[in-house]
Amino acid sequence: MGDNGWHPTSPDCECGLRRDVHETLDGYEELLDPYTFTVATVPPDEQWFIAPDGRAVKGGGEDLPADASCRVRHDLVCPLGERPDERWTCLVALWDHYGRRTGLLWHGHRTEAG
Repeated sequence: MGDNGWHPTSPDCECGLRRDVHETLDGYEELLDPYTFTVATVPPDEQWFIAPDGRAVKGGGEDLPADASCRVRHDLVCPLGERPDERWTCLVALWDHYGRRTGLLWHGHRTEAG
């Protein structure tokens, strides 16, 4: 890992989209999507925060303001994975967008490539 624990891209995802690699506090690597979300739009157990030293910290901050920003694992919004729970509309919207962008989804359905 680099000095600050952050790398601009990870090993390629099969979907072809960019992922950011962040070292966690316990020394593992977490592949996070580059987009940020407000915590009110992401399930608490799926919230990740980037510490000042670049490491990823898993959240679930009930005490955070609703407009605080967080990140999510790429596999949560990867078009090769399952569609996110409909309650989390921002995640579903990004999953749909990624699916269209990569050609893996057409109107929410898998294409032959996906």
